[in-house]
Amino acid sequence: MSLSIQQSGNDENSLSLYIDLIDVLHKKNPLREEYKLDIAYLMDAGNPFFRHGMARHFFLLEDGVPAGHVLAIIDSRLAGIGFLGFFDCINDRDACSVLLETASGFLSAKGCSIIRGPVNLSIWHGYRFTEQHKRPITIFDPVNHDYYPSLWTESGFFRVEEYVSAVRKDYNYVLPFTKNDYEKNISMGFSIRKFNENKIPEELRIIHELSSKIFAGSWSFFPITYEEFAYIYKGHLAKIDKRCINVIEDKNGLAVGFCFAFPNPQIKGQFIFKTIGVLPEFQRMKLAASMLYATHLRAKEDGFNELYYPLIRSGNSVTKFPYEGYDIITHYSSFEKVLKKHAV
Repeated sequence: MSLSIQQSGNDENSLSLYIDLIDVLHKKNPLREEYKLDIAYLMDAGNPFFRHGMARHFFLLEDGVPAGHVLAIIDSRLAGIGFLGFFDCINDRDACSVLLETASGFLSAKGCSIIRGPVNLSIWHGYRFTEQHKRPITIFDPVNHDYYPSLWTESGFFRVEEYVSAVRKDYNYVLPFTKNDYEKNISMGFSIRKFNENKIPEELRIIHELSSKIFAGSWSFFPITYEEFAYIYKGHLAKIDKRCINVIEDKNGLAVGFCFAFPNPQIKGQFIFKTIGVLPEFQRMKLAASMLYATHLRAKEDGFNELYYPLIRSGNSVTKFPYEGYDIITHYSSFEKVLKKHAV
């Protein structure tokens, strides 16, 4: 068996080669077709991300046939840090090490001393590996084989961030504990309104501005342009019912937080709380609890029998929830490798 590495730019031929590899490695995955569409959308030359970032494909070839892939990514706004994303590979530790080391070497030559992944362009996009799951993966979950995390650790990467997803069925663990906060904040002049589907560009600008302030300081965070944000959310919004997305405003009508929530299009009866955030200067006012109350109440009134809280950083929210009655069903991890500096 002969192993080799092939490099290429982010072009249609490279994308086609990668899509063919996905068909082989994920042929039994029911989410494969949607996964391929998502990849093609993100790697499209029209993605505004590529105005600020660059990417290079690395293919592991086994006797000339693709057996692995990773995309090396550099964003000009994140100095010294490179990403590896869109990773798929056969279960071969030595072969995978060659693939990851070659891609890491490319990033090192471009001035990156820290390599993080799997990150599919940026943390605004998909990132993390699914590590443990009690149920089949669903919308927004990373698509990967169970052996991928060990391939990375055996190639010198270590877990740097961990996340969980959880479910609950009993609304009584939430509604009674958030009702007073909701009523108090409403009496103080705060209001919760629905996402206006007739003004999607304007609404996305509001959520983009809020997100840029709320999540600043997060692991691997850097601000992105509205055009990049809108490109990401165009893909998201096409998949979901937008009527349950909420924005919370102060008495002057200024947006100070949002709750990105919607019915799961893949699981009947399940309601997803994807993202909830409040501006830092308002975070001690229980506005998040107020939005949780309003959105949980809406989900209950609409007859949803399960609530799903996905992709939450361990130590935050779900794992420190004051509201009990949840079951953690999925674990995820992100990885990092600090490259050795060579003496001059």
